[in-house]
Amino acid sequence: MIEEWRWIAKDEMLEIHSKQIARYGGMPGIRDEGLLESALARPRNLAGYEDVTDPVRLAASYAYGSARIPCPRNNPTGRITT
Repeated sequence: MIEEWRWIAKDEMLEIHSKQIARYGGMPGIRDEGLLESALARPRNLAGYEDVTDPVRLAASYAYGSARIPCPRNNPTGRITT
């Protein structure tokens, strides 16, 4: 069992997002910071309140939470957005 997890910080996630935008294109920034904070809190809540210790499940909760953040409406890439 892991005694101390290393969580992804908001500034780290924003840096990852910026690098993805630079590499693949799209609009910079995020539409809703509250949704980002919620996505980052998901694995912490699983570990703290539901005693989840499986790193794969915690990583999947990051992926699920961040995938649910809507893209900006004004998307120049032509991809379908919310």
